[in-house]
Amino acid sequence: MVRKKHPFPEIGEIAMATVVEVNPSHVYMILDDYRGIPAKDGTRGDGINRDTFNVNEAIRHNAIAYMHVSEIANYWIKNIRDHIREGQKHVVKVLKIDKGMAWVSKRRVSGQEAKQKLTEWKRSNKAEGLLNMVAEKLKVTLDDVYEKMGFQLDETYGGDLWAAFEDIKEQGIDAIMDLDFVEKVDESWLKELEAIVKQNVEIPVVTIVGEFDLTSYEPNGVDLIKEAIESGETVKGPKEAMAELRFQVIAPPRYRVEVEAPDYQTAEGLLKKVEAKVLKTIKKGGTGTFQRVK
Repeated sequence: MVRKKHPFPEIGEIAMATVVEVNPSHVYMILDDYRGIPAKDGTRGDGINRDTFNVNEAIRHNAIAYMHVSEIANYWIKNIRDHIREGQKHVVKVLKIDKGMAWVSKRRVSGQEAKQKLTEWKRSNKAEGLLNMVAEKLKVTLDDVYEKMGFQLDETYGGDLWAAFEDIKEQGIDAIMDLDFVEKVDESWLKELEAIVKQNVEIPVVTIVGEFDLTSYEPNGVDLIKEAIESGETVKGPKEAMAELRFQVIAPPRYRVEVEAPDYQTAEGLLKKVEAKVLKTIKKGGTGTFQRVK
Protein backbone atom coordinates (compact mmCIF):
# COMPACT_ATOMS: atom_id res chain seq x y z
CA MET A 1 0.00 0.00 0.00
CA VAL A 2 0.93 3.67 -0.22
CA ARG A 3 0.48 6.00 2.72
CA LYS A 4 -1.07 9.44 2.48
CA LYS A 5 -0.70 12.11 5.14
CA HIS A 6 -4.40 12.98 5.34
CA PRO A 7 -6.99 10.52 6.72
CA PHE A 8 -9.31 10.83 3.71
CA PRO A 9 -8.97 11.79 0.05
CA GLU A 10 -10.45 15.07 -1.14
CA ILE A 11 -13.89 15.23 -2.74
CA GLY A 12 -13.51 14.61 -6.45
CA GLU A 13 -10.22 12.78 -5.99
CA ILE A 14 -9.52 9.53 -7.84
CA ALA A 15 -8.49 6.78 -5.42
CA MET A 16 -7.65 3.09 -5.27
CA ALA A 17 -10.00 0.85 -3.26
CA THR A 18 -10.24 -2.86 -2.39
CA VAL A 19 -13.66 -4.53 -2.18
CA VAL A 20 -14.25 -6.14 1.24
CA GLU A 21 -18.01 -6.72 1.41
CA VAL A 22 -20.63 -7.02 -1.34
CA ASN A 23 -24.33 -6.61 -0.56
CA PRO A 24 -27.31 -6.58 -2.94
CA SER A 25 -27.63 -2.78 -2.79
CA HIS A 26 -24.14 -1.56 -1.90
CA VAL A 27 -20.46 -2.36 -1.52
CA TYR A 28 -17.97 -1.66 1.25
CA MET A 29 -14.39 -1.03 0.23
CA ILE A 30 -11.10 -0.22 1.92
CA LEU A 31 -9.22 2.83 0.64
CA ASP A 32 -5.75 1.44 0.04
CA ASP A 33 -3.86 4.69 0.71
CA TYR A 34 -5.88 6.45 3.44
CA ARG A 35 -6.02 5.52 7.11
CA GLY A 36 -9.20 7.27 8.19
CA ILE A 37 -9.83 8.75 11.65
CA PRO A 38 -9.88 6.53 14.78
CA ALA A 39 -12.63 7.17 17.32
CA LYS A 40 -11.71 8.37 20.81
CA ASP A 41 -12.03 4.88 22.30
CA GLY A 42 -9.46 3.52 19.85
CA THR A 43 -11.98 1.95 17.44
CA ARG A 44 -12.59 3.22 13.94
CA GLY A 45 -14.77 6.29 13.49
CA ASP A 46 -16.94 4.54 10.90
CA GLY A 47 -18.21 1.85 13.30
CA ILE A 48 -17.52 -0.94 10.77
CA ASN A 49 -16.42 -4.34 12.12
CA ARG A 50 -13.35 -5.33 10.10
CA ASP A 51 -12.80 -8.77 11.63
CA THR A 52 -14.48 -10.62 8.76
CA PHE A 53 -12.69 -8.74 5.97
CA ASN A 54 -10.49 -10.97 3.84
CA VAL A 55 -7.91 -8.30 3.16
CA ASN A 56 -4.22 -7.60 3.56
CA GLU A 57 -3.47 -6.74 7.21
CA ALA A 58 -1.54 -3.67 6.08
CA ILE A 59 -4.77 -1.99 4.97
CA ARG A 60 -7.39 -3.70 7.18
CA HIS A 61 -7.78 -0.65 9.43
CA ASN A 62 -7.70 1.95 6.66
CA ALA A 63 -10.59 4.25 5.80
CA ILE A 64 -13.82 2.64 4.59
CA ALA A 65 -15.51 3.58 1.31
CA TYR A 66 -19.21 3.02 0.61
CA MET A 67 -20.48 2.56 -2.94
CA HIS A 68 -24.17 2.24 -3.83
CA VAL A 69 -25.06 -0.22 -6.59
CA SER A 70 -26.14 2.69 -8.81
CA GLU A 71 -22.56 4.00 -8.79
CA ILE A 72 -21.01 0.83 -10.20
CA ALA A 73 -22.02 1.22 -13.85
CA ASN A 74 -23.98 3.50 -16.18
CA TYR A 75 -26.72 0.91 -16.69
CA TRP A 76 -29.11 -1.13 -14.57
CA ILE A 77 -27.49 -3.99 -12.66
CA LYS A 78 -29.54 -7.11 -11.98
CA ASN A 79 -26.93 -9.03 -9.97
CA ILE A 80 -24.26 -6.93 -8.29
CA ARG A 81 -21.88 -9.89 -8.03
CA ASP A 82 -21.70 -10.14 -11.80
CA HIS A 83 -19.85 -6.84 -11.71
CA ILE A 84 -17.92 -6.64 -8.48
CA ARG A 85 -16.52 -9.14 -5.96
CA GLU A 86 -14.60 -9.21 -2.70
CA GLY A 87 -10.85 -8.87 -3.13
CA GLN A 88 -11.01 -6.87 -6.36
CA LYS A 89 -9.27 -3.51 -6.59
CA HIS A 90 -11.08 -0.68 -8.34
CA VAL A 91 -10.34 2.92 -9.21
CA VAL A 92 -13.09 5.13 -7.75
CA LYS A 93 -14.03 8.81 -7.50
CA VAL A 94 -14.79 10.32 -4.10
CA LEU A 95 -18.24 11.93 -3.96
CA LYS A 96 -18.39 12.97 -0.30
CA ILE A 97 -17.09 12.18 3.18
CA ASP A 98 -19.93 11.29 5.57
CA LYS A 99 -20.41 9.14 8.69
CA GLY A 100 -16.67 8.50 8.90
CA MET A 101 -16.61 7.00 5.39
CA ALA A 102 -15.85 8.07 1.84
CA TRP A 103 -18.83 7.70 -0.52
CA VAL A 104 -17.45 6.73 -3.89
CA SER A 105 -18.36 5.95 -7.49
CA LYS A 106 -16.85 3.65 -10.08
CA ARG A 107 -19.03 4.67 -13.01
CA ARG A 108 -17.90 8.30 -12.80
CA VAL A 109 -14.27 7.39 -13.46
CA SER A 110 -13.30 7.66 -17.12
CA GLY A 111 -11.10 5.07 -18.78
CA GLN A 112 -8.25 7.57 -19.04
CA GLU A 113 -8.55 8.50 -15.36
CA ALA A 114 -8.48 4.83 -14.34
CA LYS A 115 -5.43 4.14 -16.50
CA GLN A 116 -3.57 7.16 -15.15
CA LYS A 117 -4.40 6.29 -11.54
CA LEU A 118 -3.20 2.70 -11.93
CA THR A 119 0.09 3.94 -13.38
CA GLU A 120 0.57 6.46 -10.55
CA TRP A 121 -0.37 3.89 -7.93
CA LYS A 122 2.15 1.36 -9.19
CA ARG A 123 4.86 4.04 -9.20
CA SER A 124 3.94 5.09 -5.66
CA ASN A 125 4.11 1.50 -4.43
CA LYS A 126 7.63 1.22 -5.84
CA ALA A 127 8.47 4.47 -4.07
CA GLU A 128 7.21 3.13 -0.75
CA GLY A 129 9.45 0.11 -1.23
CA LEU A 130 12.45 2.44 -1.32
CA LEU A 131 11.27 4.29 1.79
CA ASN A 132 11.02 0.93 3.53
CA MET A 133 14.63 0.20 2.53
CA VAL A 134 15.67 3.54 4.05
CA ALA A 135 13.83 2.64 7.26
CA GLU A 136 15.57 -0.73 7.49
CA LYS A 137 18.99 0.82 6.91
CA LEU A 138 18.44 3.48 9.57
CA LYS A 139 16.76 1.00 11.94
CA VAL A 140 13.62 3.12 12.26
CA THR A 141 10.00 2.48 11.33
CA LEU A 142 8.42 3.19 7.98
CA ASP A 143 6.09 5.59 9.79
CA ASP A 144 9.15 7.54 10.96
CA VAL A 145 10.44 7.90 7.40
CA TYR A 146 7.04 8.99 6.14
CA GLU A 147 6.73 11.62 8.87
CA LYS A 148 10.25 12.97 8.32
CA MET A 149 10.24 13.18 4.53
CA GLY A 150 7.86 10.78 2.76
CA PHE A 151 4.65 12.76 3.19
CA GLN A 152 6.35 16.05 2.35
CA LEU A 153 7.92 14.70 -0.84
CA ASP A 154 4.64 13.10 -1.87
CA GLU A 155 2.74 16.37 -1.47
CA THR A 156 5.45 18.47 -3.12
CA TYR A 157 5.38 16.23 -6.20
CA GLY A 158 1.61 16.19 -6.48
CA GLY A 159 1.11 12.69 -5.11
CA ASP A 160 3.81 11.17 -7.32
CA LEU A 161 6.55 10.18 -4.86
CA TRP A 162 8.40 8.25 -7.55
CA ALA A 163 8.89 11.50 -9.50
CA ALA A 164 10.82 12.88 -6.51
CA PHE A 165 13.12 9.85 -6.64
CA GLU A 166 13.63 10.28 -10.38
CA ASP A 167 14.81 13.84 -9.74
CA ILE A 168 17.21 12.60 -7.04
CA LYS A 169 18.52 9.93 -9.43
CA GLU A 170 19.27 12.55 -12.09
CA GLN A 171 20.44 15.46 -9.94
CA GLY A 172 21.48 13.91 -6.64
CA ILE A 173 20.08 14.97 -3.28
CA ASP A 174 20.47 18.62 -4.37
CA ALA A 175 17.21 18.13 -6.27
CA ILE A 176 15.25 18.47 -3.02
CA MET A 177 17.57 20.55 -0.85
CA ASP A 178 15.59 23.76 -1.41
CA LEU A 179 12.41 22.24 0.07
CA ASP A 180 11.51 23.70 3.48
CA PHE A 181 11.25 20.42 5.38
CA VAL A 182 14.73 19.21 4.40
CA GLU A 183 16.53 21.38 6.95
CA LYS A 184 14.83 19.36 9.70
CA VAL A 185 16.02 16.00 8.31
CA ASP A 186 19.29 14.50 9.58
CA GLU A 187 22.07 14.50 7.02
CA SER A 188 22.51 10.74 7.49
CA TRP A 189 18.90 10.19 6.41
CA LEU A 190 19.38 12.25 3.26
CA LYS A 191 22.59 10.42 2.38
CA GLU A 192 20.90 7.05 2.86
CA LEU A 193 17.94 8.12 0.72
CA GLU A 194 20.26 9.31 -2.05
CA ALA A 195 22.29 6.10 -1.98
CA ILE A 196 19.23 3.84 -2.14
CA VAL A 197 17.67 5.90 -4.94
CA LYS A 198 20.89 5.83 -6.96
CA GLN A 199 21.06 2.03 -6.62
CA ASN A 200 17.43 1.21 -7.33
CA VAL A 201 15.86 3.83 -9.60
CA GLU A 202 16.16 3.56 -13.36
CA ILE A 203 15.00 6.46 -15.51
CA PRO A 204 12.89 5.18 -18.45
CA VAL A 205 14.03 6.31 -21.89
CA VAL A 206 12.55 6.20 -25.37
CA THR A 207 14.41 6.48 -28.67
CA ILE A 208 13.12 7.88 -31.95
CA VAL A 209 15.03 8.04 -35.23
CA GLY A 210 14.92 10.13 -38.36
CA GLU A 211 16.96 10.54 -41.56
CA PHE A 212 18.05 13.63 -43.44
CA ASP A 213 18.90 13.75 -47.13
CA LEU A 214 21.20 16.76 -47.51
CA THR A 215 22.69 17.86 -50.83
CA SER A 216 24.73 20.88 -51.93
CA TYR A 217 26.50 21.49 -55.23
CA GLU A 218 28.15 24.69 -54.08
CA PRO A 219 31.97 24.85 -53.94
CA ASN A 220 31.71 24.86 -50.16
CA GLY A 221 28.94 22.26 -50.16
CA VAL A 222 30.68 19.95 -47.69
CA ASP A 223 31.03 22.79 -45.20
CA LEU A 224 27.36 23.77 -45.68
CA ILE A 225 26.21 20.24 -44.91
CA LYS A 226 28.49 20.13 -41.89
CA GLU A 227 27.09 23.47 -40.70
CA ALA A 228 23.53 22.19 -41.12
CA ILE A 229 24.23 19.09 -39.01
CA GLU A 230 26.05 21.10 -36.35
CA SER A 231 23.11 23.50 -36.16
CA GLY A 232 20.90 20.53 -35.33
CA GLU A 233 23.29 19.30 -32.66
CA THR A 234 23.01 22.60 -30.79
CA VAL A 235 19.19 22.47 -30.50
CA LYS A 236 17.90 21.99 -26.97
CA GLY A 237 15.35 23.74 -24.80
CA PRO A 238 14.66 23.49 -21.05
CA LYS A 239 12.29 20.54 -21.49
CA GLU A 240 14.88 18.63 -23.51
CA ALA A 241 17.69 19.15 -20.97
CA MET A 242 17.80 15.44 -20.13
CA ALA A 243 17.54 14.27 -23.76
CA GLU A 244 20.45 12.99 -25.84
CA LEU A 245 20.94 13.75 -29.51
CA ARG A 246 23.21 11.76 -31.87
CA PHE A 247 23.97 12.24 -35.58
CA GLN A 248 25.50 9.50 -37.76
CA VAL A 249 26.58 9.43 -41.38
CA ILE A 250 24.83 6.61 -43.23
CA ALA A 251 26.32 7.40 -46.63
CA PRO A 252 26.25 10.90 -48.15
CA PRO A 253 23.76 12.45 -48.71
CA ARG A 254 21.94 10.43 -45.99
CA TYR A 255 22.40 11.29 -42.31
CA ARG A 256 20.74 9.59 -39.34
CA VAL A 257 19.65 11.35 -36.14
CA GLU A 258 18.65 9.61 -32.91
CA VAL A 259 16.87 11.27 -30.00
CA GLU A 260 16.82 9.59 -26.60
CA ALA A 261 14.54 11.15 -23.97
CA PRO A 262 12.51 10.24 -20.86
CA ASP A 263 9.24 10.21 -22.83
CA TYR A 264 7.89 10.39 -26.39
CA GLN A 265 6.52 13.91 -26.03
CA THR A 266 9.94 15.31 -25.13
CA ALA A 267 11.65 13.26 -27.84
CA GLU A 268 9.18 14.32 -30.53
CA GLY A 269 9.47 17.97 -29.53
CA LEU A 270 13.24 17.91 -29.78
CA LEU A 271 13.26 16.06 -33.11
CA LYS A 272 10.91 18.61 -34.67
CA LYS A 273 13.21 21.45 -33.59
CA VAL A 274 16.22 19.63 -35.04
CA GLU A 275 14.41 19.00 -38.32
CA ALA A 276 13.45 22.67 -38.66
CA LYS A 277 16.94 23.93 -37.81
CA VAL A 278 18.83 21.59 -40.15
CA LEU A 279 16.53 22.15 -43.13
CA LYS A 280 16.61 25.92 -42.63
CA THR A 281 20.42 25.94 -42.51
CA ILE A 282 20.94 23.76 -45.61
CA LYS A 283 18.80 26.16 -47.67
CA LYS A 284 21.72 28.61 -47.62
CA GLY A 285 23.23 26.65 -50.48
CA GLY A 286 21.56 23.30 -50.90
CA THR A 287 18.45 21.17 -50.46
CA GLY A 288 17.27 18.81 -47.79
CA THR A 289 14.48 16.45 -46.84
CA PHE A 290 13.62 14.61 -43.65
CA GLN A 291 11.67 11.47 -42.78
CA ARG A 292 10.91 9.56 -39.60
CA VAL A 293 12.34 6.06 -39.49
CA LYS A 294 11.16 4.90 -36.07
